[in-house]
Amino acid sequence: MVAAGRRKKLKLGFKQEGVANMKYTRLYADADGETHFEDIKADFQQTEFRPGVPLFGVTKSEAATDVFFVHTPAEYSDYYHPSPRRLLIVVMTGEDTITASDGEIRRFGPKDVILIDDMGSKGHKSAAPNCEFMFVELIS
Repeated sequence: MVAAGRRKKLKLGFKQEGVANMKYTRLYADADGETHFEDIKADFQQTEFRPGVPLFGVTKSEAATDVFFVHTPAEYSDYYHPSPRRLLIVVMTGEDTITASDGEIRRFGPKDVILIDDMGSKGHKSAAPNCEFMFVELIS
């Protein structure tokens, strides 16, 4: 309990330092069709998200055509393939392992965000030995 007259002032509103380190991973193809990973820092801007409340940190929006959940079969694994469309994936449970065509392997767990952007390339392969649920957004 805070003594009378010594109450803390709440600092409301957007704080860049609180979100400055949010990153996601992009899997992309180079000019030769080879796929690679890159880490991208999310760019938040102060935005009036709703009138009458403190400013929110919001990134640039992307158009999406579909949003759905995926339940992968136990011990799922596949071969190299390109994505048919850009996919924004959020791993919800378990782990998803993705291998780029350059040989780099990355493991993604709960709350990790991956932008799959390798259409028309040599592709990537996935293995989800215990990744049961993912949230997927198809970006147009």
